[in-house]
Amino acid sequence: RRQAWQLDQELPDTARELDRETVDGGLDAYKKPELVELASSIGIESRSSMTKPELVDAITKAARRQARQGARK
Repeated sequence: RRQAWQLDQELPDTARELDRETVDGGLDAYKKPELVELASSIGIESRSSMTKPELVDAITKAARRQARQGARK
């Protein structure tokens, strides 16, 4: 699983590679299949049945959760 700091670094890089403007942390600029792939890489379950807004929310929450867990260590 990727750590929150890795997501923070990878999302802007991927957005630049895709030549997209980033909005709301960059996730809104992604297409749904890209969000599903990202969700898969960080272990989010039921990602295939989620809507794009649900994926953005789940990825954001997972990144925050990982950041909190990392801060406690």
